[in-house]
Amino acid sequence: MGGRPPFAVQRLDHVVLRVRDLDRTEAFYRELLGCEVERRRDDLGLRHLRAGASMIDLIAIDGRLG
Repeated sequence: MGGRPPFAVQRLDHVVLRVRDLDRTEAFYRELLGCEVERRRDDLGLRHLRAGASMIDLIAIDGRLG
């Protein structure tokens, strides 16, 4: 490794996190970071959160997508 990367990251559009406790993690992002729930897919164990101009998807490890 080392040296300069071939590009410079300016922003992130979308991040996906696999989590053990979907409700607790959602509460953390809502209450402490001010994220808003854009969409819930409880059948898939998936929550889409808005974080400014970015999206954070929370996926339950024990859900259909985990």
